[in-house]
Amino acid sequence: MERYLGYSINYRKKYTNPFRNDKHPDCMFVKGYSRLFFTDYARPEYSGDCFKMCAIYYGLSIPGDFHEVCRHINKDFNLNLNDGNSSSLKVLDRKEVTPYIGSSLESSYSDIKVRVRDFSDYDLAYFAKYNIDKKLLEEFNIYRADSVWINGTLFYHYQKTDLCFIYIFDDGFKIYKPFGYNDKWRCNSLQIQGYKQLPEKGDLLFITKSMKDILVLRNLGFYSVAPQAEGYPISENVMNELKQRFKRIIVFYDNDEAGVKNSIKITETYNIGYFNIPKYFNAKDPSDFVEMYNEEELLHLIKQKIDG
Repeated sequence: MERYLGYSINYRKKYTNPFRNDKHPDCMFVKGYSRLFFTDYARPEYSGDCFKMCAIYYGLSIPGDFHEVCRHINKDFNLNLNDGNSSSLKVLDRKEVTPYIGSSLESSYSDIKVRVRDFSDYDLAYFAKYNIDKKLLEEFNIYRADSVWINGTLFYHYQKTDLCFIYIFDDGFKIYKPFGYNDKWRCNSLQIQGYKQLPEKGDLLFITKSMKDILVLRNLGFYSVAPQAEGYPISENVMNELKQRFKRIIVFYDNDEAGVKNSIKITETYNIGYFNIPKYFNAKDPSDFVEMYNEEELLHLIKQKIDG
């Protein structure tokens, strides 16, 4: 327990959980009938015995990866036991962040490692609300997270209902937890979302604010890109390049105060148009609109805009 949690055991003391973003000490060591448990009352999925703590530390699952957990314990404590197999844990690593041309976005999450797993029906059901399927997700290099480490600390470990997805870019990752509050996004990539999936030339390009909106618009036959955050405009170099490749560019941000403000700022800077979903629809962006209504109505709305 002390090896993987990094704490000295005190039954009267409360601890934060080192395996998640935990700012409120409410975890305790508890003596069970036959073993010791680390109990996280706020997030029970991070509770367990010494084998579970080792599993979480290495991004493994109990009971499925139990033998793998034992191999790590064997190696970490120099027990010199041997079952004929070595640890097979492998992670994808993106330590070095190379700035994308002209971008001003900086990130403190410079070291992100991930393990991915196959999509379950539960995972795909989340995107199905927006008519986004597995094929489209894989085209844009989006995968289900099994484990995520940020700056050497385990940030996420798989739980079925705690959704977490990974966007993979040339220079890093973006972590998306749809139901997260303070931990919804983590990113160390400076690459413009959707940029690699653009054709060499095109008639119309939307600049939107999220990957999810890029996918919704792609289903409607439109190409689009998005900065890694709405408050970070696309650089002048990249914008000039896109204006040479596409006959028309329209900013399609949220219809809230920040979205409208940023839309106006970009359009005035680069002399392009912008479009926000009318507020009476009670949908702030393309993905919200499709979830509340349908693709056909969104397509009709967009065509009204682009056709004047």
